[in-house]
Amino acid sequence: MPIKIFAGLIVLICISCNTNRKKQVPKVLDNKKISIEKAVKRGEEDILEGLYKEIADTSEILNHFESGLQELYKSKDDSLAAISTFDNQNGNYYKSAAAHAKQITDSVLRINISILISSSIKKYDSITSRHDSLVKNIMQNEATLKDLHKVLKIAYTLPLIEKYQQDNLPGAEPLEGFSNRQHEIMQLADTLIKK
Repeated sequence: MPIKIFAGLIVLICISCNTNRKKQVPKVLDNKKISIEKAVKRGEEDILEGLYKEIADTSEILNHFESGLQELYKSKDDSLAAISTFDNQNGNYYKSAAAHAKQITDSVLRINISILISSSIKKYDSITSRHDSLVKNIMQNEATLKDLHKVLKIAYTLPLIEKYQQDNLPGAEPLEGFSNRQHEIMQLADTLIKK
């Protein structure tokens, strides 16, 4: 009896050692619900976006990232609203002041008031330089975030499309058969032409 148990264990060990192990697929891609076929059948206009959305919907970390990104984009306008309004009001004032200054007929007065307006604009530019720098930095960061978001989408969907290619590549037999049939017909045409 112990020999049968021992032999059974040896057989199990040999079988398990010879079994091809699956490559570990990242958890986000191991979900059976995620499939390129679904994205294709749904007629996704942008298949990468469709696949990424499907992956993000099943991944807690990606879902959290996407939510955070959307909140960030929504709050951008709120963050920039005060300085944007302030800047627009000042810009409108200086345009109006310049237009009024051009209407002054006395050339000396017109030149002097234009100098005062220019001086005021320089002061305004000086006191808002930090704000302008921050706004410029925010815009650059937003561009970088958009680039990183695109990279993230591609990085997460490439393994899925590669798996789809590996699992669903059609056989070459129909193409070979058609090509062979073409050659047969071409040979027949050559034979008929030579007669």
